Amino acid sequence: MIYLVHGQNEVDSRRFLTKLKISYGDVREVEGKNLTKEHLERQLSESSLSLFGTKSALLIDNFSSGLDILPKQSPEGLDLIIWSNKKIPVSSKHLKSFLFDKATKANVFKLADAVLFGRERQALILLNELVQSKEAPEKIIGTLNRGLCLLYFAKEGSIAKTNLPPFIQQKHIDQARSWNEKLVRKGIAKLVSADLAIKSGSKSHLVLTNLISELASWPTTE
Repeated sequence: MIYLVHGQNEVDSRRFLTKLKISYGDVREVEGKNLTKEHLERQLSESSLSLFGTKSALLIDNFSSGLDILPKQSPEGLDLIIWSNKKIPVSSKHLKSFLFDKATKANVFKLADAVLFGRERQALILLNELVQSKEAPEKIIGTLNRGLCLLYFAKEGSIAKTNLPPFIQQKHIDQARSWNEKLVRKGIAKLVSADLAIKSGSKSHLVLTNLISELASWPTTE
């Protein structure tokens, strides 16, 4: 099966992608920006059934090439998952398309996900919507703190002890790949400073905008 997860609503499409990934025993990831047909064919030939006989998948992240480079069907025992933050016209019956084109209502959890995945533009859009809806600054900061704590648990390998649903655990494991423990501790300190600044009379919108912009710029792609 070939899955296409695409559209401008990155928050919801990434959430869906995380849930999809946990259904596989093994997922290999390749960068899809400027991916060539030859490189894709080489990656597909190197992928096969996992050692445990479970279903495997090859994820092409940030896909920007034409759909014509894709095979008509994925190799036996291997699914192909394509993710793009753009809407891609689909005419092939061999693709199963999941389009996330319309943004859903902002909430603090989507904001935290955008920040921890390093999607600064999306995070600032979500923050502005939350400010417009008069979301409490302490709730925003508290949710970010919770996210950083769970990310820390994922870094040290103890996320399973939280008893969170598997797809939520996987989400934090994915986020943790782009952070180190020093940055997590620094982020929590930034949250404390922002909370104190707001309680001392600083304009919450300005404090939160600077905070979100800085935190979202820290994650790095390995």
